[in-house]
Amino acid sequence: MEEAENQTFGDPDLVPDPVPDLVPDPVPDLVPVSSWDSRGAVSTYLRDAPRVWHDAGMGISKKLLSDGEYVVLSVRGHGKALIWPVLVFFLVVGGVITALMLKPNNTGVASAAAVVAVPLLVVLSLVPFLRWVTSTYTVTNRRLITRQGILTRTGRDIPLFLINDVAYEKGLLDRLLGCGTLIISDATEKAGVVLPDIPNVEQVQLQISDLLFAHDDGNDDDGSRVPGEPPRNNR
Repeated sequence: MEEAENQTFGDPDLVPDPVPDLVPDPVPDLVPVSSWDSRGAVSTYLRDAPRVWHDAGMGISKKLLSDGEYVVLSVRGHGKALIWPVLVFFLVVGGVITALMLKPNNTGVASAAAVVAVPLLVVLSLVPFLRWVTSTYTVTNRRLITRQGILTRTGRDIPLFLINDVAYEKGLLDRLLGCGTLIISDATEKAGVVLPDIPNVEQVQLQISDLLFAHDDGNDDDGSRVPGEPPRNNR
C-alpha cells in the first residue's frame, strides 16, 4: 500500500493542476463615521453603510463633496427647539375645540376661532418647525458646512484650517436635555458661527477638535513655522 502511494506521488506525469491566484475583490472606500445614539453612546459606522450614508439623512448632498472629502458628522438642532411650538399647537387647538364645544353650531364662533387660530399656528408652530427641519450642520474632513432657511437657503462653509477655537455653552435646561450651544471662532473677517441646541455638544466639540489637531502641522496660515516649534503629527 505504501509502495503504491509512493509510486503515485513520485510519478512525474502526474502533475497537480495549478491553483488559480486568488485575487481579492477590491474593497470599497469605506470611511468610519462616528455617531451618537439617544443614550449618548458613540457608535462607529461606515461611509457606505445605508444607515449613515444617504443624501436624505445628510445636511449636504454627496454630489457637493469634493474628491477625497467625506462627512464626519451631520447634526440637526435638538428637539428642545420644538418645545414651545408644540406647546402653542396644543394650546391653540385646545382653545378652538373648547370654543366650539361651548358654542356648537355657531358659524360666527367657528369663523372667529379659525381666523385667530390659523395665523397663530402658522407663525408660532409651523414656521419654527420648518426652520428646525431645514437647519443642518455638517462637518467633513475638510470644512464646516451650515445650511438653513425655508424659502431662501443660506449657508456658510469654513475650512477646518481656518478654525482656531471651538467652545460650547450649556445651561441648566441644556444639561437636562443633553444639548448645548457650539461656538466656533475662525480666522476670517466675519464673526464666528454660533450653533444653538446641538445634541451631545461635548462629543461634537471633541470630534471637531480631533479633526483640527489632525490638520495642524504647526505652520501658520502663510506656511511659516514658529522658530523652535517642532513639527506636529509626524510631519
